[in-house]
Amino acid sequence: MFDFGKNEAGNVAIAFALTLIPTLGLTGAAVDYTRVNAAREFARSVGDGTAVRIAAADADIATEALAGAKTLIESRYGDQLTALEVTGRWLDPAHYAVRVEASLDTRILAAVPGMPREIPFVLESVTRRIPPTYATEPPHQSLLEPEAADYNRIYLYCYDSERAGEADGGRRALTPIADNGSPPTDYAAQGHALPSCGPGEVVSYMLRNVRSARRYPSRWDDPAQQVYEYWADTVLDPDTRVMIHDVRGYRVTGGTTRTPLDMRTSPILETIRCATLDECKPVAQGGIIPNRRTGRTPTTATQACQEGMYMYFGWEDRPPNLGWTDTDYDDIRLVVNCPVREQVTDKQVMIVR
Repeated sequence: MFDFGKNEAGNVAIAFALTLIPTLGLTGAAVDYTRVNAAREFARSVGDGTAVRIAAADADIATEALAGAKTLIESRYGDQLTALEVTGRWLDPAHYAVRVEASLDTRILAAVPGMPREIPFVLESVTRRIPPTYATEPPHQSLLEPEAADYNRIYLYCYDSERAGEADGGRRALTPIADNGSPPTDYAAQGHALPSCGPGEVVSYMLRNVRSARRYPSRWDDPAQQVYEYWADTVLDPDTRVMIHDVRGYRVTGGTTRTPLDMRTSPILETIRCATLDECKPVAQGGIIPNRRTGRTPTTATQACQEGMYMYFGWEDRPPNLGWTDTDYDDIRLVVNCPVREQVTDKQVMIVR
């Protein structure tokens, strides 16, 4: 009985068993994390290439490219990965991000009690490119109410939301295009050529309203008059192609001092997306634009403004809650092309993250 305590064979077996689990854990961690790093690097290279490809394309290839990236990763690691997702989005007109999420199964760690059976990873590739340039085209229709008591003039300008905090508010190249004078002014005939908007800029429109001045040309540009400006500040969502108009209104005194107005409670602009030019007519003429009726609530277009389609703008020259108005939203009417992206041959695309 006393010899049993001296037998060291059992002690060796117990010691070996006690060291086996941490040894397996360390070995498994080294092997499995090496596998994860290899999978991560492969997925990163695929994500980087996909982000550059989408950002550099002259057309919307995101759906096809993201699906191709997922297939490529699955072809290499498909039997080892779970919950693989490859998604992408425009962060702004200049930056596109591709995100790869997955979990890699563990081969050795899974056999060790308390160790994970999967190791998740998340990667994001962000590219920066020169923002797209959109062609500046004249309106197909520019109709301003000739019977209004106010003088109204519509301007076109180039708006860059990334420069909204600068002194000019991100607005550049303000150019008059139409008014409701008697007769209406032909600004193109006066030499007011349309500007060329640059990368990242979107064509926008501004309404300048001079109260009770339509019949008095001497008052149209007189800074002493009661003058209001309404800027559309348009952004084109690069993912959805929805045009977003952040309308800003101001009471202008002395020609330079602008006092902001609350346009949230006083909407002045109606927008309607037309699939064809024929749709941009009143319902009575077979189109989709509301027939003339006072007391209306303006609609806001939320559909994609794809190339080849059109956008209708209908202004009320006096916004509700800021003086008398009939709220028919057709005092000033424009029908314009949806933004057409110009082909760029010197695009610069790089991975920034």
